[in-house]
Amino acid sequence: KRNKNVDITLINDGVGDMFIIVTHDSKSFSDELHIYPKESFILRDIYEIRLRSGHQGNKFRLTEFQKI
Repeated sequence: KRNKNVDITLINDGVGDMFIIVTHDSKSFSDELHIYPKESFILRDIYEIRLRSGHQGNKFRLTEFQKI
């Protein structure tokens, strides 16, 4: 069985703060994490991510990295 969870780096490229919640099992979500502008954050073993920002059109990047 293939594990669907991934490791992801989130980079807030925008001018506004971002807030995220994550789940590892699709049943329960984490507390909200605060990501400041120009900050990056590594998320491990992620099944789903939910993002929000008070700034319309806030730019961000999500990059997956593979386990070798």
